[in-house]
Amino acid sequence: MGGQHVREYRYGGQHIRECDRQCQEEMTGPVRGEPIKTGVGRHQVRRPLRRAPSCSTNSRRRAATALPSKTLTAHQQKGRGTVDDSSLLFDFSSECWCCLPTTQDPQLPSFVALLLKSDHSRPTTIMMRDFDSDVSSSMSSRKVTQSYSVYRGPSPGSQSRVESRMRELEDNLDSERDGRVRAEKLLNEFQIRYEQLQDSLDEQGGVASAQSELSKKREQEVQKLRKDIEMVNAQFEQTESSLRKRHQEAVNDLNDQLAHLTKQKNRVEKEKQTLVVELDGLSGALDSATKAKQSAEARLDSAEQGNLRLKGQVDDLTRQLNEFNALKAKLTQENFDLQHQGKPCLSSAIVAKSWVAATVVVAVEFVVVVVVVVVVVVVVVVVVVVVVVVVVAVVIVVQYSSSSSSSSSSKAAVVVVVVVVAVVVIVVVVVVVVVLVVVVVVVVVVVVVVVVAVVVVVIAVAVVVVAAAVEVSLSALQGDFDSLNHRYEEESEANNNLRAQLSKVNTEYAALKTRFDKEIQIKIEEFEEIKRKLTMRINELDDTCETLRVKVSGLEKTKNKLTAEIKEITIELENTQIIVQDLTKRNRQLENENAGLMKRVDELTAENGQLRADKANLEQECYRLRVANAELTERNDNLQRENKTLSDQLREANQALKDANRELTELRALRAQLEAERDSLAAALK
Repeated sequence: MGGQHVREYRYGGQHIRECDRQCQEEMTGPVRGEPIKTGVGRHQVRRPLRRAPSCSTNSRRRAATALPSKTLTAHQQKGRGTVDDSSLLFDFSSECWCCLPTTQDPQLPSFVALLLKSDHSRPTTIMMRDFDSDVSSSMSSRKVTQSYSVYRGPSPGSQSRVESRMRELEDNLDSERDGRVRAEKLLNEFQIRYEQLQDSLDEQGGVASAQSELSKKREQEVQKLRKDIEMVNAQFEQTESSLRKRHQEAVNDLNDQLAHLTKQKNRVEKEKQTLVVELDGLSGALDSATKAKQSAEARLDSAEQGNLRLKGQVDDLTRQLNEFNALKAKLTQENFDLQHQGKPCLSSAIVAKSWVAATVVVAVEFVVVVVVVVVVVVVVVVVVVVVVVVVVAVVIVVQYSSSSSSSSSSKAAVVVVVVVVAVVVIVVVVVVVVVLVVVVVVVVVVVVVVVVAVVVVVIAVAVVVVAAAVEVSLSALQGDFDSLNHRYEEESEANNNLRAQLSKVNTEYAALKTRFDKEIQIKIEEFEEIKRKLTMRINELDDTCETLRVKVSGLEKTKNKLTAEIKEITIELENTQIIVQDLTKRNRQLENENAGLMKRVDELTAENGQLRADKANLEQECYRLRVANAELTERNDNLQRENKTLSDQLREANQALKDANRELTELRALRAQLEAERDSLAAALK
């Protein structure tokens, strides 16, 4: 592959050419181009260009046979206008590339000349880029700016680029197809939604018309009810005025009758007050007499109660006196009994004394017996110990004497020692036994003495306690006897005083009873006379009350009749008011329903307008989607045509690549043949 190439062309009288190889100013061989890319459309151009003379013959040959004659394909999209040639991309492939000639070159490619001559009012910039070697060049003049890139010709990577380009175009085609499917799906959804909204709009229009008809009917009913209410109000006012008139007349009659009854009632009240005054006076006299009688009866009752109380006190004193006499006899008997009980206590003391003496004798005898037993036991123990010691000493002496190893002096010494030890042991045992006997005797004596002392003390204490108890009981009985005797004397004096008071009270009671009986008889006669007069007056008042009661009953009947009429009128009035309230309520309800229906009509109208706006928006969206669908369809068709063209080009490129490979093989064989000829010629020259 060739090296990097940087080419820059400035049209307008100056021509600059740069190349990493030795290139000539004149183009001698053809070159070819790859597809041209523009900002809007897409041109595929195969343009024969010339190579410099320095390029090899094989390169020129390969470049000349790589592509067929010139091919130009233009693509214009609907609604986008014509193709803008302001940006052109060229793909040239070869091992060595030279610069383009100036605009005055007669062999300048026709499309470049056309490009430069198309518009001289714009600056023109043509850029050529070698994708393998990253070579770029620019040309500019005036105002037109146009760029293109030059690619290498047939190379090992050109086929892969074409295949990648085909894959890219296929991917674009698939994406366009997916977009078309999505657009069709969205269009169908919008059409369904549009139909639904159209149906809803039709339904809402029918509901609105029905609501308007219903509101008209309601308005007619409301007007009818208003007329009925006005008629009922007029009838109600007439009835009310007539009822008020009748009620006023009845009230006036009742007021007249009430005034007459009030006068009669006042007269009766005056008479009643006079009678009440008389009754109050009589009641006061009767109350005073009753109080005097009650006071006399109270005094009599108090005297009787005092008499009964005094009799009760006398009885109590008599009973207490009898109790005191019985208690005195009982105390005397108890004193006698205690004196008799003192004799057994003395005899018990004597018996206790003799028992103590006997106990002391028994204790002494017990001590003697214990001492004798202890002495006997000690003697026996001493004898046994002595015998044991003697036997042990004899055994030791015999054993020692039977041994033949010791001398006679040592045997005698041993015998003496054994005897001394035995005597010492016996003495010690005797001393210990004597000490034990003495201790036991002392303990027994002490125990006996303590027991005797305790018994004596217990007996003495018992005798002292019994004597003290007898003395205390005797002194208590003597004090009770003295107090009861003194109380008996006092009660006797009080009994005598009460008997004197009782006789005095009985005398006063008899005198008061006689005097009050006379006064009560006089008062009873006076009360009988007053009662007779009051009875006559009460009969007269009863007759007057009966006459007034008859009149009142007549007035009550008239009042009840008028009340019944008033109730009937009131009921009719209430019924009329209920009817009026019901009609008013129905009128208010109908007005509320009418307002609700009007509000609903307004809402439906607003919703209808909103639905119409949504419908217009959806129609616009549908039209836009249809246009987009048509554009996508046309674009898809163009892409399919372009894909077909690219496939043809790929097939041609593959064929050209095969031809180039075959020519390359032939050229290599020719080169080898020429080298062989050169070698043979060199050898021949040598």
